[in-house]
Amino acid sequence: SPHSTKQEVLTGWRIALPACVAYVPLGLALGVLIVQTGFSWWWAPILSAFVYAGSMEFLLVGMLAVAAPFSQIAASAFLINFRHVFYALSFPLHRLRGTLAKAYATYALTDEAYALTTDPQAAQWSQARIMTIVTTLHLTWILSVTAGAGLGLLIPPGIVGLDFAVTALFVVLGIEAFRARPSL
Repeated sequence: SPHSTKQEVLTGWRIALPACVAYVPLGLALGVLIVQTGFSWWWAPILSAFVYAGSMEFLLVGMLAVAAPFSQIAASAFLINFRHVFYALSFPLHRLRGTLAKAYATYALTDEAYALTTDPQAAQWSQARIMTIVTTLHLTWILSVTAGAGLGLLIPPGIVGLDFAVTALFVVLGIEAFRARPSL
């Protein structure tokens, strides 16, 4: 029914929102990196829409900047994202109808989407909820990276140390994760 579909979409948004908040600083950092590496701003929405692979995107910007061979890029992408093969085994793909929905959900299966859909109850979630989660995460990523590219255009090219900002961001996120859950 339309009411239950609306409710499922709203529930999907509520589930995705915390991960979306976490996407914003990383997306902004990637957008800044894209333009500060010398690419035009419009590469940000293209890259984030079509190469939706988190850490691989950060690596890809550098590889493209030095014109790395395609074979090197492909091998890196395979090795970095191989874990997604295992994610797919427990992702509730069986809840989706249609080739397009299944193909997009498989494409949009990030670490965060996987984490949000591994709850045992997710095996019973509706297509509307699952697709809302993966689509909301992807759109947040695209918008954040594009906004970062816009902000990156405002940063003068002579700023020293900006190339270390992404590394520093990951170090801070790692420290905060350790504080929240102290474990080797």
